[in-house]
Amino acid sequence: MKKKILSLIKKILISKRVIKRNIKSDELLKINIFENEKVDSLVLMSIISELESVSKKNINLGYFKIKKNQTVEKIINKIS
Repeated sequence: MKKKILSLIKKILISKRVIKRNIKSDELLKINIFENEKVDSLVLMSIISELESVSKKNINLGYFKIKKNQTVEKIINKIS
């Protein structure tokens, strides 16, 4: 499940040109999504929508609280 979620997040971030296509998974897990100025509300809503469909849970913005060290890995761990 975690790999599927990670691949979805990666696909969204690539499609929104937030990250490069050749990023490695371990690098992606360490990315703080709030330190990147390209991450806007549209990117977050795309991620939330995809995560809801995969995890079969209602995802609220509480998963994405703006924190200094809010990495992709921490978000995935909260959801799965």
